[in-house]
Amino acid sequence: MEPFLINCLHAYFYFMVYSFGGWVVQGLYVGAKDFKFVNTGFFHGPYVPIFGFGCLFIIYIVDRLSMNPFWVFVNTFWLTSVLEYVTSWYLQKKYHRLWWDYSKHKFNIHGRVCLLNSTLYGVAGLVVTYIFQPWMEDLVAHIPLHAMEGIMVLFTIVFGTDFITTNREMGRHRKALEQLHAHVQRAVSSVAYQDEGFAAAVASLQKMQENSRHVRGFVHQRMDEAYQTSVDRVNRHIQEAGQRVQQVQDRVNARVQEAGARVQAVQDAAASRMQQAHESVESHVQEVSRRVGTCRDQLNAEAAGSGSGQKPEPVLTGAGKDGASDVSQTAADAVSEPKSQ
Repeated sequence: MEPFLINCLHAYFYFMVYSFGGWVVQGLYVGAKDFKFVNTGFFHGPYVPIFGFGCLFIIYIVDRLSMNPFWVFVNTFWLTSVLEYVTSWYLQKKYHRLWWDYSKHKFNIHGRVCLLNSTLYGVAGLVVTYIFQPWMEDLVAHIPLHAMEGIMVLFTIVFGTDFITTNREMGRHRKALEQLHAHVQRAVSSVAYQDEGFAAAVASLQKMQENSRHVRGFVHQRMDEAYQTSVDRVNRHIQEAGQRVQQVQDRVNARVQEAGARVQAVQDAAASRMQQAHESVESHVQEVSRRVGTCRDQLNAEAAGSGSGQKPEPVLTGAGKDGASDVSQTAADAVSEPKSQ
């Protein structure tokens, strides 16, 4: 095999070993406060590629630019800081999530890098350059070429499968997060969509939780707690919004019932007045009929008296005329009175 290919194979082997070593060191560092090991890896497997790339930069760039330990420290300091900042920016841009947060550390830049961690990376550069790398070069020299090829083929299959699986999970997670945001925004802006929108938001949140295994692998343990806090906060907001919607619906229903009661009261009052008017009309009609019957009887009596040759009683003279006028006026009043009511 050509020397160039052999050097590439060795570099790939260094990447594998330092990715695993970074995963171990970081898990111990994060879990030191609780005296336990914390899996902080982004992938399913036991490796953190950013540490593998960082060590390759130290081996093939920093060591060639540095003439003494001081420059090894300085070059490792700024180079790993740039790598960490760019990686944080890319992951947040792609997955809408901040994977580590140094905002509570002094001398940080946008929470992506801080003086403490960059200093630790500089010290790690010294350790890698003067302790681990000489030992790694000696180890590589004693591994047969065909054995190293087999190891790297196996690692490539495992890492490639893990890479594809994790990115598919993150794609579903990101899609669910975007849908959650869209449903909540639409539910807040549209009253008619609130019930359906909040139900869809809950479904999207459940999808996020189903694909959030890797989210527990934040570089800083506090981010895991912050993620769970954010999930709880979204749940609480959804519940509060549902309660507000229910309260609005209850108020609307109460007002509808109150308006219905008022309409029923108006209908009852109108029916009562119509009944009273009907009874009043019937009473006046009966009174008119009675008076008309009285007049008819008097007229019949006069006609009977004239036929027998007797002098009729002066029923329509003087007071009789006034009585007839009174009857006519009473009949007219009886007819006109229901119209006025």
